[in-house]
Amino acid sequence: MLKEKKDSGVLYDRDLKDIQESLQQKELVDNAMKSLKSATNFAQRSPIEMHDVTKEYRTKMMDWMVEVCTSFKCTTRTYFLATQVFDKYLLKLQSQ
Repeated sequence: MLKEKKDSGVLYDRDLKDIQESLQQKELVDNAMKSLKSATNFAQRSPIEMHDVTKEYRTKMMDWMVEVCTSFKCTTRTYFLATQVFDKYLLKLQSQ
């Protein structure tokens, strides 16, 4: 009887973990879809359009962010949020 309860607890924990992972994946997909919808606005205003920042420099910055996220064992969501913050920062500087 005790073993059955223990096994069901393990199964319950596994089910919760699966649900949590699927919710995280859904959130990632939803964020990607939002990004695609706003891509038309983003395409009109490139974050590096009127800056000294070149495409090559932005690429190096994104590579560096990948390294940092990897070394700190961050999720992919963290990387994409950091990229979005960086691009928004460049757009904000552009409008000033």
